[in-house]
Amino acid sequence: MKMRKTLMQAVVAAAGLTLAGCATPGFMKNEKAQTQPMRGSDSSPASQGTVAVAKGASGNTALTVRVKHLAPAAKLADDASVYVVWVEPEGAPPQNVGVLSVDNDLQGSLTTITPYKRFKVMVTPEKSGEVSAPEHDEVFTSDVERAD
Repeated sequence: MKMRKTLMQAVVAAAGLTLAGCATPGFMKNEKAQTQPMRGSDSSPASQGTVAVAKGASGNTALTVRVKHLAPAAKLADDASVYVVWVEPEGAPPQNVGVLSVDNDLQGSLTTITPYKRFKVMVTPEKSGEVSAPEHDEVFTSDVERAD
């Protein structure tokens, strides 16, 4: 029984490391990233945000959004509980790329990848991370064009 538990723990640990490796964009491994400030909205004037991009694996774009001084989502929209990051390529609707985790110190980040080199990044307060289109106004925006 003990050997089975140890084997199960090893399998879970290996799976976790595999997933972590898949989610880590190239610039997190000491490649140079282009970093730029995000434009904030009047609804959250004290907040600050940046977006960093770099060429990732297979020509994808590695993307990290970081925020500071961002109030809880419910303070900006009554029905909101999370912040969602959107990538909007030219001529296409915004795509939900994940929930921006914000901690008790009002700081947060999201790291992901996208196949696009040129796009708009947006952060909106939403009722859940499962929404398929923005339902609230943007808190942050930035136009991104990755240089190779």
